[in-house]
Amino acid sequence: MVRAAGLLAVALLAASHDVEARLVSPPLLLDAPAAPAPPGSPEDRLIEAAHAFDNGQARLALDRVDALIEDEPTFRAAHYLRGRIFGALAGVPAASLMPEHGEALQALAEELDLRIARSHLDDARHMQPSAVLALPDHLRYLLTVDLSAARLYVLENSTEGLRLIADRYAAMGSAGFGKEREGDNRTPLGIYRITEWKDDASLPELYGHGAFPVDYPNDWDRHRRRTGYGIWLHGVPRDTYARVPRSSEGCVTLSNDAMAWLQDYIDIGETRVVLAESLQWATREAVASERTRFQARIDAWRNAWAQRDTDHYLSFYADNFTTEQHARPHFAAHKRAVNAGKSWIEVELRDIAIFDYPGEPGLRLVSFEQEYRSDSYQSVSHKRQYWRLQEDGSWRIEREVELEEREITPTAISAEARP
Repeated sequence: MVRAAGLLAVALLAASHDVEARLVSPPLLLDAPAAPAPPGSPEDRLIEAAHAFDNGQARLALDRVDALIEDEPTFRAAHYLRGRIFGALAGVPAASLMPEHGEALQALAEELDLRIARSHLDDARHMQPSAVLALPDHLRYLLTVDLSAARLYVLENSTEGLRLIADRYAAMGSAGFGKEREGDNRTPLGIYRITEWKDDASLPELYGHGAFPVDYPNDWDRHRRRTGYGIWLHGVPRDTYARVPRSSEGCVTLSNDAMAWLQDYIDIGETRVVLAESLQWATREAVASERTRFQARIDAWRNAWAQRDTDHYLSFYADNFTTEQHARPHFAAHKRAVNAGKSWIEVELRDIAIFDYPGEPGLRLVSFEQEYRSDSYQSVSHKRQYWRLQEDGSWRIEREVELEEREITPTAISAEARP
């Protein structure tokens, strides 16, 4: 009876509406009663209802969206879709139903469109983000967020390459992406680590199930003089299932059930999060080919250093190269003096990660653990290098950051025993 009354009200509204009012979808049909909804996530069910609406199947669309709302009464995008269905039956454009809330409706329309676009991800199951060239073996999972698509992806680091496990809707800052200063309400572009877990009990209701803070600003952000703090992946208040695509002060927000699901894939202090404007997908073979080519460049840099060919070694550094303390001239003078005093040098790199840096065309982040050995000094350090593609097509190091260095006891092997 409730459904019949609702349809009668719509019919009366349509009859009183201007005859020239346009429909906002294909003609809707009062098709046969729908079968029970198949199981699926709330988003899958929303997409199914939206597809039925686009195909003109009014009863199926309404049955599906009503069942979804009964299970998830705070899913505002589902309520918006229901309003569009009734508006189409009445011949009323969705924005005309409540014109005083036009901006809110537009944000919900964007959320619905982005969620529907997710259904075209099947090809990505056999591909990986082209920006991720290499990960250390000990990092089992990687998180990537395509901010323009409002999508978070969990990828598994396998022997065949990165494998897409699952994805979830994720909203960003109210002013979009590309954070530069404190209070600009933008989500940063970059590569970050998850630093801790903050549970529900320790946070205000705004953060819902909990939060994963990341290490913004990282060393590249500081080099770029970006300011701000407190960038998190977090949940949402329980009076809503999800937030519209641009709605936070710069954080990435997910539904509370998505946050609970995500916890299984996080290794605190280790898991990386790539925040990108837009992800490009490529075959694993194409990524492997580019990785091999670029790793040869890294190996050439390492070999030049180990062979104490200082001129060749310094040729890998761009003219505008800097460290946190020095520019290229001071760095070059220091390296010449150190290398000249050595009878042999060995350099070993482990746990290499290689990323195309988000928001910085032609910039590549390389991080690794380095073991340095010579006749007079031995150490282990963690480094990040930022390689820039030059006009001549070569890659050169623009920035180097030593995160930690620990001197160790030199191995007692004579120089004559060295290769």
